[in-house]
Amino acid sequence: MKILFSPVGNGDLTGRTIADEGSLLHLVRHLQPDKVILYLSRNQINAASEFGLTDEIVKRQPQIIIESIEKDDLIDVQVFDTFYQEFYDILSQYAVKDFTVMVNISSETPAMKEAVRTVAAMSKFEIQLFQVDNPQYNDSENRIHQDFARNFVNELNKRQLLSFINSFDYETAFKMLDDSIRIQNKATLSHELADIISADKKQSLLSTIKNSHFESSIKNALNGWLLIDLNYRRGNIVQVLIRLKTVTEYILEIYLTEKYDIIYRQNNYASLNKRHVEFERVNQFIRQRFRQSRGGNQVERETMPLNILSLANILEYFETENEILPDIDRVIEINDMRNQIAHRLVEIEGDLDLSDEVQSVLRIIKSLLEVSLNLEVYFDNVNKRLSKYV
Repeated sequence: MKILFSPVGNGDLTGRTIADEGSLLHLVRHLQPDKVILYLSRNQINAASEFGLTDEIVKRQPQIIIESIEKDDLIDVQVFDTFYQEFYDILSQYAVKDFTVMVNISSETPAMKEAVRTVAAMSKFEIQLFQVDNPQYNDSENRIHQDFARNFVNELNKRQLLSFINSFDYETAFKMLDDSIRIQNKATLSHELADIISADKKQSLLSTIKNSHFESSIKNALNGWLLIDLNYRRGNIVQVLIRLKTVTEYILEIYLTEKYDIIYRQNNYASLNKRHVEFERVNQFIRQRFRQSRGGNQVERETMPLNILSLANILEYFETENEILPDIDRVIEINDMRNQIAHRLVEIEGDLDLSDEVQSVLRIIKSLLEVSLNLEVYFDNVNKRLSKYV
């Protein structure tokens, strides 16, 4: 529903023909509001009646609803404080969904005009301001100009929204997208933020990864690294530390399964494939490496469990010269700390810089899974795109 609010001034009561009609009648004819609210001071009550203002309005919009606010006690029409709160109260009644609030600022007094502009600048709801040129100086068929007054509250909200996006606090940004903030692409922004929040909270695939051409297992690996990167950018070191090992293990298992068929998975449990021709030698190599890590002590287990250590040993067995092995070792080096934090709830002491480890896992992905995407700038590009919506 379109509402036109108009403090009535002398410029609204100047002519009845299309060529010389005043600003209010001109706006009604072109904007076709569903309702017009006339705000009349003592001097304008009789003047509007003598002019036949309501009849002229109906001629231009026969279905219109006319409401008159007659201020018989309003004499001093040049005092700003007289109008600000009253105009705010009138206009805020229509600050609801499916209502468009428009205001004629062509003919009222300077105090009235300033009050309307202030309401438009400081309110949480949107007000469209319209100015109509005097027909003496503009003989165009349409003399309307929209006054795009900047809403300070909305601008502050937009700045805060951008701040949350640029600090990767997507959930808080999403919560800001209520009726108090006005941006053109709110629905698109909301959808994209919800997508990231879902991935962050539920480990679901980001839409861009989900819709990519990669196989399911590679999509999971890419998504896993992006969530590591997101938490690293936020400074959430605990989550980064926990995920580094998990994602590295996942990548190694994919690679070794697809290339060498050395890993057998059943009922969500992975083990060495005993039917593989290299099973005994691989298993012995893992036991030997484990024994070395324990200072040469005897290993009691017949078959070693598959974890980041044994998976790295398997890769080393098949590809001794693989250049990615040092990156895997870098992740293994922080494994003890990771286990202490994940399983013993130990506090991280001091500043822990995991940037090298984060980049190591990215190199592992690119090397073993043969992916050439620029994942390291993924969230930089996301923020640039989201910022454009604001």
